Amino acid sequence: MRRREKVNLYIRIEHDGKLLYAVPDLKKQLTAIIGDKPERHNEGLYYLRYEQDGRRRWEAVGADIMLAATKRKMRKAELTPGYNSADIHRQVHTKPKPVKKAASLSQAVDVYLQSVVATKAPCTAVAYKLALHQFAKVCTKPLAEVTQDDLTAFAVMLKQDGKSDRTIANRLANIVTFLNHQLHPAQLALYGVKPFPVGHRRRGRSAL
Repeated sequence: MRRREKVNLYIRIEHDGKLLYAVPDLKKQLTAIIGDKPERHNEGLYYLRYEQDGRRRWEAVGADIMLAATKRKMRKAELTPGYNSADIHRQVHTKPKPVKKAASLSQAVDVYLQSVVATKAPCTAVAYKLALHQFAKVCTKPLAEVTQDDLTAFAVMLKQDGKSDRTIANRLANIVTFLNHQLHPAQLALYGVKPFPVGHRRRGRSAL
C-alpha cells in the first residue's frame, strides 16, 4: 500500500502585531481558528506545508480556500510514491451515470457566456470562454454533480499541458465564479459540496 504524504494547509495572518500561520476554517473564506474560535482575516493568504526531497517546504497557494484545498489535494497526490495523474481522472470520470436527467454543463456554460460577453470587458470574456469551454470538454458530468474532485482533475490536466501556476489559478477562479452563479447553496449541499468561495480578484488582465 502506498504511503500518503502529509500536506498541511495553513492560513498566514497578522495576529497581535505578528505574522502567524494558523489552522484555517475550511467552511469560511479567509478565516482562521484562533483559540477554538473563528476569526476573519481579509489580509490572509493560504500556504501548504510539506516535506519534499528531505526538506520542509512552504508553498503559497493564494487567498481562496477552494483553490487552496484543490492545490493541497494535487500536491498530496504528487508526493505519493507511484503517483499517476491518470488515477485522478479515472476516479472522477468513471462514476455511474445518474438515472434522472440533469442540466447539461456545456449548455449552462453556453448560456452563462452570453451574459459574460454582454456585461464584461472583451479580454475578460475571452478568459472565461477559454476556461469554461475547456472545463466542459473534459468534465462530462451534469452541472449539479460537479465537485472539487473535478476541479482537481482539471488542474492536473492543465499542469500536464505545461500551464503555469498562475494560469491554472486564473482558469479555476473563472470556473468557480461560474459554478457559484449556477448552483444554489442548498443544491450544493444536496450533493455534499460546499459553496465554491471566489476569493480576491487580481488587478489587470488575467493570464490565459
